[in-house]
Amino acid sequence: MRTHGIYIVAGVFLSAIAFTLLGMGCARIVAPGGGPRDSVPPRIVGYDPLPGSTMTRPERLRLAFDEYVKLKSPNRNIYMSPPLKYPIVAVVKGRTVEVKIRDTLADSTTYNLRFGRSVVDLTEGLPMEDFSLTFSTGPSIDSARLFGRVRNALTHSPVLNMNVGIYRQDVDSLPRTRPPDFVARTDSAGVFDIMRIPSGRYKVFGIKNASNKLIYSNTKDTIAFLKELQTSILAGDTLGVQQVPVLEAFVREVKRYRLQTKRRPLANRLSFVFSARPVGGLQATLLNAPDATLVKEQSANGDTVSYWIMDSTIARRDTIATRLQYQRTDSAGGLQTWLDTIMLTYAFPKEEPKGQASTTTDSVQAGTKDSVPQGQTEEKGGWLERTFGTNRTTVEQGRKNRKRTITRMASSLVCRQSAALRPWDTVSLSLSSPTTLLDTGRFVLYSLPDSTALAPRVGYDPAVHPRRITITHEWKPNTEYRLRVEPGAVQNLFGRTNDTLRMSLKGLNPSRYATLRIALEAAPQTALIQLIPAGKYKQVLRQQAGHSADFTYLDPATVWIRIIDDANGNGQWDAGDYTRGLEPEKVRYHRNDLGNRDIIMRPNWEYDIPINYEKLED
Repeated sequence: MRTHGIYIVAGVFLSAIAFTLLGMGCARIVAPGGGPRDSVPPRIVGYDPLPGSTMTRPERLRLAFDEYVKLKSPNRNIYMSPPLKYPIVAVVKGRTVEVKIRDTLADSTTYNLRFGRSVVDLTEGLPMEDFSLTFSTGPSIDSARLFGRVRNALTHSPVLNMNVGIYRQDVDSLPRTRPPDFVARTDSAGVFDIMRIPSGRYKVFGIKNASNKLIYSNTKDTIAFLKELQTSILAGDTLGVQQVPVLEAFVREVKRYRLQTKRRPLANRLSFVFSARPVGGLQATLLNAPDATLVKEQSANGDTVSYWIMDSTIARRDTIATRLQYQRTDSAGGLQTWLDTIMLTYAFPKEEPKGQASTTTDSVQAGTKDSVPQGQTEEKGGWLERTFGTNRTTVEQGRKNRKRTITRMASSLVCRQSAALRPWDTVSLSLSSPTTLLDTGRFVLYSLPDSTALAPRVGYDPAVHPRRITITHEWKPNTEYRLRVEPGAVQNLFGRTNDTLRMSLKGLNPSRYATLRIALEAAPQTALIQLIPAGKYKQVLRQQAGHSADFTYLDPATVWIRIIDDANGNGQWDAGDYTRGLEPEKVRYHRNDLGNRDIIMRPNWEYDIPINYEKLED
């Protein structure tokens, strides 16, 4: 690891008088013109004070260059360690950079002024590589250092421009209460090098935010920390690769729980949207009918909760008073039980005159839709449809959750599109409202070409998915199926039933897909094997807990293998929590023989990959 500080510049020792004369020569700022294109970055030809000066308390520092220069993002790139209370001010005067110190310097302290890549030449913008100017208010210069690297805990990408601070005291609250004793910023490789510090053991904490603050106060900040104290080394000492400390950077997702919106999209549906998936006890009670049956439904991400009123008499009321009990985040960041009394109204559309009511059977269509906006009456369908919804059904097929288009026919609905199913796939029928009657005998499945009758497994769990019916079967490769849902299979609150539904299904062709088998050795018991698309860290194609995985019917693609030490066993990667002293869960990636992560999955290929966890990229 190279040393970024400039302690002595061989062959360049300018006295204060010489520096003054050089500065006078820069009084008139004129950029050079003509000549060949410059390819050499600026070079320092003078300092005031000199690098390594002791017993000095400068109010400003000057650096003279061999050409006209300018500063690039000085407020972000130029900083002092130890940090100062008031920010330094850097200005350019021709070929000179002047840094003004607006703070009182501490006694017997070594200061290190870092410039990063902020100094560039005027014409081509060529940067001078990271350099520093060191001086001391005491009789000596500290010579120890502490360096390491920072990477994203999930992706392992280096983290640029993170402020890594160190503290003499091992007190967990320090990063939240005051700036660090010493600091350095990471470069493009994620490397930090805190130079010219006293020898000792230090607490390490890194932070990155838009305002470049050194105190951890915002839960959106990217942070990194080491639980163990780190010992500095002397200048010139080296560390092995395994000894260099690595900080895993993460953003702790702190959720604030509150009720955002409440509405009544249908006469028999009450909907509440929260800022995040509710935690703790969530209860809804109708004040005028406390014993009424309510069917709870939660959205896929959990932040929207609906309650279906299963009593048509109650649902026909213009206003329904609801008491909602939930957990809400208080001003201190804790959770408290909150009770809200909410009045929800519904503007009923006009009933059609007698003789103009809609048909008694409901359609089965693609896409679940709420009723029309309140007060709107010009909508296709009868009064019941506009007010309470119908038994419209969305048909979803397991593979890639493709939604099937269902076309209205004269007396039935037929799905003309076929989709390939893996053996374990599930076909889902999504109702527009909870069903009060399910006749599983009206779900008929048979295989082609001989129309062999099969026994599909029809599932309905209103406590989990009150508007979803599942059809499962061990779908055989290259086999065609027909599914028929006969009239009267489902019925809604008002006794309305479904039309006939016919669907064409087919087991997929295995030759179009790949198989990947993984055998994991020397891994922790909590290992979680994940298969992700190349470069898409947040998308998981398949995963399997344990030391082996057998992934079949994989689409041709380039994938990566990621191993997570799933310490809490929740089946996903979790970021750290500084308050609780939890570092992010460890992540490792498999690399192929070429040294990269890519595994190219080809149709009709089988891959067997043995992986030694201890030899993975760490």
